[in-house]
Amino acid sequence: MKIAIIYGSYLPTKYGQSIGEFDYINLLSQNLASHDCEVFIITSKTKDFAKSYSQGRGVTVCPLVPRWGIEGLFRGDYFQVRKELRMIKPDIIKVIYFDCKLRTRYVLPYFLKFMFPEIPLITISFSPFFLKTSNVLYHLGAFILYLFSNRIYSDDDGGLYTLFRKIFPFLRKKLFFMPTGCNPIDYNKTIMNKTELRRNLGLSDSYKYISFFGFWYRNKGVDILLRAVHLLLKQNNNVKLLLVGGRSREKFNEYDKYIVSLIDDLQISSHVVLTGHCDSSMLVDYMLSSDIAVFPFRYNVLGRSSLMFAISLGLPIIVASSRRSSSGFLINRENIILVKPNDIEMLVRAMEELLKDETLRIKLATNIKKVADQLSWKKISLKWLSIYNEIIKGKQI
Repeated sequence: MKIAIIYGSYLPTKYGQSIGEFDYINLLSQNLASHDCEVFIITSKTKDFAKSYSQGRGVTVCPLVPRWGIEGLFRGDYFQVRKELRMIKPDIIKVIYFDCKLRTRYVLPYFLKFMFPEIPLITISFSPFFLKTSNVLYHLGAFILYLFSNRIYSDDDGGLYTLFRKIFPFLRKKLFFMPTGCNPIDYNKTIMNKTELRRNLGLSDSYKYISFFGFWYRNKGVDILLRAVHLLLKQNNNVKLLLVGGRSREKFNEYDKYIVSLIDDLQISSHVVLTGHCDSSMLVDYMLSSDIAVFPFRYNVLGRSSLMFAISLGLPIIVASSRRSSSGFLINRENIILVKPNDIEMLVRAMEELLKDETLRIKLATNIKKVADQLSWKKISLKWLSIYNEIIKGKQI
């Protein structure tokens, strides 16, 4: 089976930019290739990336598109893409929408079904970010893409479903949920206990540690976490927050600067550890050295690679979600603690309880490992393969 995956910003990005979609496509492609699929990743053509190259057995990256905007239609770029894809002869075209980097210039996907009417089109929407623009034509383009897609999949079991229920109710029948897979953990060292890990990292073993991993964005609720820790410290001064990963200071954006100033304003700097950019081994060390992981996301729970990373490590986790369970995977107080988004006091209570209750931490850690197995990329890729076969054979769910 030949699968064409289309995403404008797949090419390697500068350090400090979001790479969640890159990881998603890379890991899905590698796992599909392990099932004897041929995967072609159609992405931007640049000065440095102008020729196709192999990314492992069965995966080819094809930088074909110099311009994704409407000007690409009038300058012949779309017709060149059509010609190249005709040569590949994919069985399925899968577009990732939308592109946080290209934003309103990500127009080519709107024309895919017109360019390849005979090839099934699957649209993957991680979250309805496109609604943040007031561009009416952009909204119309998104509607056209959804309308002519054979199926639409989202790893967000809340936001996109809510959008379709309110705005596009007649498209709900073609919308399905598919979670992001768990990243494999490349960790060759013998797993040490927390005391040894903390000693190697220069962390005192006399504190309880709360960890958060990933780049800082408002939609991830880092400011909420800081305010919750500030309140928690008034009750328990024996706590420290590990902000693991993120950008180096010279790469800070406005929200990064706000977070650093908020730490100072709340006077909690002595209880916050900023690790900065870490390699994969150090990331694992820092996360495993913590007692609990906390992700106060404002939306899109299961679509976060940082949450999947913590799940794959088997950590006791608190996450913000508008639902008391998340698509049957995350069940409150069984394998995770769910709190309401933006509810700082509820988050404080949850952190206080989990840090005190070792039995609950052990229960959550044990059960979340079962979720990690369910969400492994091996199993997720097999589900996708089954979906592709269903669509190609013309079956309906």
